[in-house]
Amino acid sequence: MKQDKPVLQLSADDSQALRQACKDFLEEYQPTLNKVENHLKKMMENTEPTYAQAYSPWLKGLRDICMGIYMLSKAIPLPDPAALLDALKMFSFESTIQLLHDICMSCKIKLQNDWIKKFHKDIETMLFAAATLTNKQSIAR
Repeated sequence: MKQDKPVLQLSADDSQALRQACKDFLEEYQPTLNKVENHLKKMMENTEPTYAQAYSPWLKGLRDICMGIYMLSKAIPLPDPAALLDALKMFSFESTIQLLHDICMSCKIKLQNDWIKKFHKDIETMLFAAATLTNKQSIAR
């Protein structure tokens, strides 16, 4: 069983801790999110174009989260900070998290029992980290 990491104490003044939170998020969720992204692409390829378009925002959101969180973890300025914040907000809704969970189940991705609750908490943490770090980046410019 995977051992839980110690909880980071995050404050708006500690960029290093915020970047570490981003790294931890990627380590934990990127493999799952990449599998979901691939599944969504296949679903879109095998669905009529009219219906496939409905999956586009989900796919874009997943890509924006993975790339944006990666860039923040490396202290690389984001080309479009609003896209990351929008994606994180979209994935903070319980209905979106439930859809993500359902896709994981249809892909046969094994998740922990409390995955939905933990993912929601971690997305909220990423919202805080992204808002803080992107604000610091815009001030530094």
